[in-house]
Amino acid sequence: DDGESRGLGDVYKRQLLGPLDYFYGVMGPLIYPYVGILPKDCPLTIEQDEVAELFTIPVETLLSLTPKKGKVAIGSKRLEGFPPELETPEKEDWVMQHSYDIYFYRYKERLIWGITARILTQFLERLRKSR
Repeated sequence: DDGESRGLGDVYKRQLLGPLDYFYGVMGPLIYPYVGILPKDCPLTIEQDEVAELFTIPVETLLSLTPKKGKVAIGSKRLEGFPPELETPEKEDWVMQHSYDIYFYRYKERLIWGITARILTQFLERLRKSR
C-alpha cells in the first residue's frame, strides 16, 4: 500500500523517511513498513474495511510507553479426512512450527496490538537508538 488508499497521496511520498525491516504477517502476507512525516494539516481518510479508527499519539508519549509482550505459537495438525496413505510420522496433536512475539500498547482507552504494534515496536526501537 503506497498510501493512496489511506488518503495520503503525494504528501506521503514527499515526506518518506525510509523503510523498516520487512516481515511476514501471521496469516502470510509479506509486509514492508515505511516511516514518513505528515504535516499537521494533512487530511486523512481511511478504508472502512481495513481500518477501524484513526487517531494520533505524540512521539514523546509513544517513547514513554512500554508494551506488554506475549508469545504466540503457530503449529500444524492433521485434521479428519487427511489421506492415511500420506500420513507423516508427526504426533497426532499440534506440532509447533514457529513462534513470534505479539506486542500490546495501552494508550488512554485504546489498545494497539497486532501488526500495528509490531511495526510500532520496530519504529520505536530504531528511534531510541538514533537519539
